[in-house]
Amino acid sequence: MHLRRFSMRSVALVGAVMTSLVMASAELPASSPRHEPAHSFTYRMTLGGAEMAALKLEITCDGLVRRLALVMRNTGITAWIRRIRTEMRSTVNAVNGTALPMVFTALYKKPDRRREIRLEYDAEGALLSVSLVKNGRPKQSDVPPELQQGTVDPLTAYVRLQDWLRAPRKEGDRIILGIFEGRKRLDLEAVYVGPETVTFRGREVPGHRLRVRLTGLFGFDGGFGFVGRPEEPPNWLDVRTTDGDFPVLVRAAGRSSSLAPVVELE
Repeated sequence: MHLRRFSMRSVALVGAVMTSLVMASAELPASSPRHEPAHSFTYRMTLGGAEMAALKLEITCDGLVRRLALVMRNTGITAWIRRIRTEMRSTVNAVNGTALPMVFTALYKKPDRRREIRLEYDAEGALLSVSLVKNGRPKQSDVPPELQQGTVDPLTAYVRLQDWLRAPRKEGDRIILGIFEGRKRLDLEAVYVGPETVTFRGREVPGHRLRVRLTGLFGFDGGFGFVGRPEEPPNWLDVRTTDGDFPVLVRAAGRSSSLAPVVELE
């Protein structure tokens, strides 16, 4: 299964992107009640049918501010080797109809190490500072500064895609987002394929089909089929979501040279 090349840190970022890819709640007016109960979604990630990770995403609304939290833990054969836990949190504000990141934190925990990341943004959503700490020692990000600017964190990408999906869509519409989490940098490109019926919690419901391409620009290893490289042919993911004011990611399936990776709603 090429476990040496199966980077759980990369999977954590991809998992954050995919689970937050197209989950959207209805737009909240300025008078919305504060601290609405969190929306919670649980997913599993498999590789060639074998379970690799479990993910849980929660979204809490506080007026026009949204607080997102993603927790991921490895499962199956990877958990036999060593247990890994990832926590990502983001605070996103809506300014003049645009979702702007405020602060993003990530915590990667393994038995022998602990990595902490904190990204802070200014009032216009521009990246202000990057803080990396490994086992208590500060480190510099290896991602070139020119690749860091003009990006959003993985969970703010959720809100940006929320706004894009909620608007009327036609076949061929696309959006491209630059995503940076402190150590890795990727581009996400989503293309609208069209409406399609999907199975959601045992029922056939109206939905959408998308083609999604994740292109790793810095910090990614190959081997698990979600993220492609700029010099390679596009590796499109097949993505299905529900329709309506609260679209939910149902399934995202990729491909690789050996085993097919899938993220599915439980």
